[in-house]
Amino acid sequence: MTWSDSFIQGQAPTTAQCQNWSNFLSQLANKSFASVTLSGTFDQTGKTIADATAATALANLLSTGASGTVYFGNEYWTVSTCGSGACGTPSITLSVNGNQSGCDCGDTYAVRPQANNANWGGVNTTSCSAVSQSMTLEFNSGVSILVSGSTSMCPGGSVVLTASTAICSGPYSYSWSNGATTESITVTTPGTYSVTATSSDGCSGTSAAVTITASTVNVNAGDDVTICSDPVQLLATGTSAGGAGVQVNKLCLYDAPGGSGNCSFVNDLCTEGAELLVNASYSQSITVLNPVELRYLLYYSPYAFVSTFTFKLNGQQIGSFVETNPTGTCTPADYGQYPRTMSFTRDQFMTNWNTGG
Repeated sequence: MTWSDSFIQGQAPTTAQCQNWSNFLSQLANKSFASVTLSGTFDQTGKTIADATAATALANLLSTGASGTVYFGNEYWTVSTCGSGACGTPSITLSVNGNQSGCDCGDTYAVRPQANNANWGGVNTTSCSAVSQSMTLEFNSGVSILVSGSTSMCPGGSVVLTASTAICSGPYSYSWSNGATTESITVTTPGTYSVTATSSDGCSGTSAAVTITASTVNVNAGDDVTICSDPVQLLATGTSAGGAGVQVNKLCLYDAPGGSGNCSFVNDLCTEGAELLVNASYSQSITVLNPVELRYLLYYSPYAFVSTFTFKLNGQQIGSFVETNPTGTCTPADYGQYPRTMSFTRDQFMTNWNTGG
């Protein structure tokens, strides 16, 4: 449990600041603590009681407004009242190693948030008309939550919360804010979680709250981009090798989507106007706009000798195919000898892709 407030030199605490201190003190009632620390702008480390018995005794004095002193090590912490307070009640004061009246200007570690004048205290400074500063008084319950995983869960994720106790002695019973009673809980729902641990002798403490949030995943791929807006030129060339009388039927580069080829074969190259080439080469080139798929579909008949086909992308060869099974006849499609498949690697495409069109 933490009280913290800021004060301005020469100005008395406001009614809200006076009430803030009162509310904090009331929350200390009937609770056990493992330690307590007083710190401020001019001493970030501050003074600490690192003993559960002494810390709990100090909390009891402050919550009841009873005057008394708690000793820890070589230091003493004093609770007293300094006349009427700004809230209309006695001004409850805490000082460390000061005059046990709690109202002495020589006290250098003093908290008087209910003072009705500018003597509201100070940490590591004079406590009357002190320079502007912030002060903090923190009581550690001795119970904390260990988080296994991120407190920001992805959809479908979970976080394990485990109670950690450093107060009194076990065994402990646990009461979580969601109703669970085990030492550890698995959280799948965003929310705020705290746990109260109670020892077998009735000593208990409540942890600070842990907030679990749900994270959302947003992917920004940037503005829409049209890839491959430039035309792509596909070129296939067929050449028959051999002496006089070598023959190969005319090949055809079939249309890819977006292309403008002139293939018209439906069923059988042998009967649909194929052209017989003798000792010759034939090539066809088409341009494909906005390509999403590149296809070479070649219709030919291995009529005689060896036929070699080369495939180019933007004028650069990316592969070739050699037909070594001349039949001497035009093989009908229903013979099942075709189609053949030839693959080009991604690297081949990337190497010969002309990004400039």
